[in-house]
Amino acid sequence: MINRFFKIPLSCLFSCVLFFMLGCGLKVGSLDVGKLASAGAGVITGNKMSLEEQQAVGQQMTAIIVGSSKIHPNAKLQKYVNQVGSWVALHANPEKDKTAQVQWQFIVIDTPDFNAFSMPGGYVVISSGVLDRLSSEAELAAVLAHEVVHIEQKHQVKAIEKSSTFSNIGDLAFIAADYRQSQKGGYSQDSLKNRQIAKGLFNTTHTLYTKGLSREDELDADQKAVILMTRAGYDPYAYLAVMQLIESIDDKRKTLVLATHPKPSERIHTAFNALNYVEKNIRSTKTVENRFLSSLR
Repeated sequence: MINRFFKIPLSCLFSCVLFFMLGCGLKVGSLDVGKLASAGAGVITGNKMSLEEQQAVGQQMTAIIVGSSKIHPNAKLQKYVNQVGSWVALHANPEKDKTAQVQWQFIVIDTPDFNAFSMPGGYVVISSGVLDRLSSEAELAAVLAHEVVHIEQKHQVKAIEKSSTFSNIGDLAFIAADYRQSQKGGYSQDSLKNRQIAKGLFNTTHTLYTKGLSREDELDADQKAVILMTRAGYDPYAYLAVMQLIESIDDKRKTLVLATHPKPSERIHTAFNALNYVEKNIRSTKTVENRFLSSLR
C-alpha cells in the first residue's frame, strides 16, 4: 500500500522502480506496466501533456505504485470493479469527442489499508481494504467517481506540469528503447539522462501521492463526483455514507487519506451542496447492494 510502500529507502526502491518501468512482459490484467507509450519526437509543446502523453506517464506512475503491491487474485472482482468504474466514467463527459476518450483501467490491490487513487491517462487503483468496508455498489461508484473526476479535470496532470523534477516529460517515450539497447551491449550515451528522467518520474509520484493534491482539487472532486455518480444512476447519498465511513475508520488504516485530503467533515459539507443540485435535476437512482456483495465472494 502507498503509505507502507513509501517507507522503503528511496535509493533501494528506485532500483526496483526501474525494473518495473523498463522491464518487458509484466502485465496486470490488460495493463502492460513494462511498455512505454511511444509519443514520438517533439511530443512536448509548452510543457503541456497531450492525452497520449498522459497515458504514457500515468502508466509508469501506475507501475511504480502497483509494482510494490499485491494485485488482488480474484479475477471476478477485478472485472466487476472495472465494469462499475467504466460505467461511471462513461457519464463523466457525455458531450466529449469519443475519439479522444481515455482508456480506463481500474485495478484492485490486496491490502487492508483504506485508500484509492488515480493516475493521469485513466488509471485508477482501489484497495481491497476499501471494498471490504463498503456496503453497496453505489458506495463503490462514489469512491471511483471521485478518482474519475480527478482524471477528467486533469488535477494530477496540472500538478505534474508544475513539477520542477519533471521538466521534459516527452523524453519518457525513449527510456525503454535506450535501456534495452544498453542491455544488448550497445551502451547509449543517453542512459544517464534517461535514469535521471526516470528518477524524476519516481520523485514526482512520491511527492504527489504522499502530499496529495490541493485542498481545492479534492473538494472539487467531491462535488463533481456526487453529480457524476448520480448521472450514472447511483444514489448520491452513498457518497455521504462513504465520507461518514472514513470518519469512523481507525486512523492507522487511513493514514494517507488523512494526510492527502481535507477533513471528512469539510468534505461532507461540500457533498451536501452538490446534493441540492442533484435532487432538483436528477431522478431514479439505486444503491445495488446484492450485486456488490455477490461480487466480493
